[in-house]
Amino acid sequence: MPGEIITARNCYILIILVSFLFPLAIQVILIRFFGLYREKAIRQKGPVAAALFGLLPLGGLFLAWLFVFFIRNTAAIFWSGFYLFAVYLLMAYVYFHVFNMSETARRIRILTYGHRQGKVVKQKLIQDYTRNKMVEIRVARLLALRELQQRDFSYLIGRGILLIPARGVFAFRRLLFPKRIK
Repeated sequence: MPGEIITARNCYILIILVSFLFPLAIQVILIRFFGLYREKAIRQKGPVAAALFGLLPLGGLFLAWLFVFFIRNTAAIFWSGFYLFAVYLLMAYVYFHVFNMSETARRIRILTYGHRQGKVVKQKLIQDYTRNKMVEIRVARLLALRELQQRDFSYLIGRGILLIPARGVFAFRRLLFPKRIK
């Protein structure tokens, strides 16, 4: 009926919209209540763990939606689930990068530093953000995430989990911007 508000489609859309809040809410719970991922070196694991844990309530809502609206068509179940989880994973990927940008982007860090201090002193920034210090911070993060392993005076690729999305991004870049013909 046209006047009905509670329909299977409307509830499905509501599940999609609510799922956007799962990574943030779960990350708050992981940090504030369980004290996980507070250390600077492993903060980037927080949004990944939150997104993965967010699959649990998302799956629960999806199952509840199936049962409440008596969805029995196998194709509809498959494609609805596929779409829901694909949208969620893409949104979680965006959430990770927004969080990552707030953690690692120098411009953002300079702005937040200036906001906290009330001003930005150029000499202090130059002193705090040396090239060596920036490399040390990044290497320390990669070591803490076990993406790098230190052997003697060199580093080896560790788990390589971050290489998976990086390869996807570089493949996408090559697709968009193929090598120029000389």
